[in-house]
Amino acid sequence: MAVGYISLDMLSEATVMVSYQMLGLRPAMSADDPELKHNWRTYSMEEKTFLTPGKLIQSLDPALSVTHTTLPFYLFESTVIVALTASIFQSLTASDLKKVPKLAATKEYPYRATSGEQFTVTVVWKELPLQNFQGYACFVCETDEDLGDIGAEKTLECPHCSPITTLDLTQGQRVLEHVGAHILYDPGVIHTKDILCGLCLCPSPLCQFFLTKGKGANGTIHVNSETSRGCLISMNYSYRVAAESTASSPCSNVLIQCPICPKSDPAVWKYFMKSHFEGKHKTLHSFPKHKHLWQVSDFELSEMKKIWAKRLKVPIKRTKKSNVAPLLISDAHHARIPSRYQLSSCLILER
Repeated sequence: MAVGYISLDMLSEATVMVSYQMLGLRPAMSADDPELKHNWRTYSMEEKTFLTPGKLIQSLDPALSVTHTTLPFYLFESTVIVALTASIFQSLTASDLKKVPKLAATKEYPYRATSGEQFTVTVVWKELPLQNFQGYACFVCETDEDLGDIGAEKTLECPHCSPITTLDLTQGQRVLEHVGAHILYDPGVIHTKDILCGLCLCPSPLCQFFLTKGKGANGTIHVNSETSRGCLISMNYSYRVAAESTASSPCSNVLIQCPICPKSDPAVWKYFMKSHFEGKHKTLHSFPKHKHLWQVSDFELSEMKKIWAKRLKVPIKRTKKSNVAPLLISDAHHARIPSRYQLSSCLILER
């Protein structure tokens, strides 16, 4: 369920997701802040919307411009943003960092002293000496902790496994099997009254998937990535292969369009289709013609039980290290928790 606002106390709840749009950030001039109290200002950039867990959000109460009342913007001080960067970084675990939205580097992001233009500009702030910035990245955090190339990693820590199991998102079918085993055999999941997402096990209203069919007579069904929304797990898998239970790929928990619900409604995961009928189509639940939608063979149940038994032993492919040159970072605008790993305060750079 989408709401316009939420209490700050609720942000840390696992079921809370926040949708937001990104603002640009560039050096403020005297015309932007005549009192010279702030040296950075926001501006509108190409619209891009992100969805992130509420626990990754930190609230602010920035100053508002008084010189541009028709199109106001926010004002910041470098020291405040640097402190905020460090605060956000230190509050996140490695698992949290993997959930931070990713964005490929552009002229506008990471934030640079000259909005990404590679030439020198002189900025005057308060009574400080003139400073020359050469397009270096600002508000980047560094740490000594070896997190690897986390922005390019295609792995996920299963939140329901103890000890933690790391899943390889490049192996989509294996991820479906692992999560499917939780749905079928994990007591904590079985006893829940909610219909859950087949990828992240969050309540289904948070993750909505829509199906589409490829062009032509031989077009296959697949998930429509443009209209689907909510789920933070992004991975590819063959719908045709996943829909059929075989010895090499026993899990058939795929998204299915409910034949009773309007076509505009999101698809339902097969392992939860029976619960869907019990909740939304109670009078039709016992009709034999619908049972095939959620029926699971004895063979599949047997094979999935084996997967559940060995769920903590999941092979991970090693990812190649990125060949992208490191960022040139402004020494005056970064937080050093000293390190080789670099993380921007808002998004992870996509390699």
